[in-house]
Amino acid sequence: MSGNYTIETYSNIDTYGFLYSNTFDPGSISTNLLEESDDGPISINFLISINFQAVTQYIVVATTFYPNTTGSFSIVATGIASVIFSPMNSA
Repeated sequence: MSGNYTIETYSNIDTYGFLYSNTFDPGSISTNLLEESDDGPISINFLISINFQAVTQYIVVATTFYPNTTGSFSIVATGIASVIFSPMNSA
């Protein structure tokens, strides 16, 4: 459903997020890039706010700000309707 949505992470590690429309190509990370975020206004976790369109597939790529950093994190989306996350195979 079209409308304003927020995507953010919750973690003790410094997360970095990218939001793409329709497709993601790891060899061309700027193609279809809508927005990227390092830190939200009050945390080290990324926060992306955007107006979703109903007929568009959105792809969230979550990583860490610092290389070789691992840890657990949660991705949460809020908006006017439910958001369902599905893992994608990068191969």
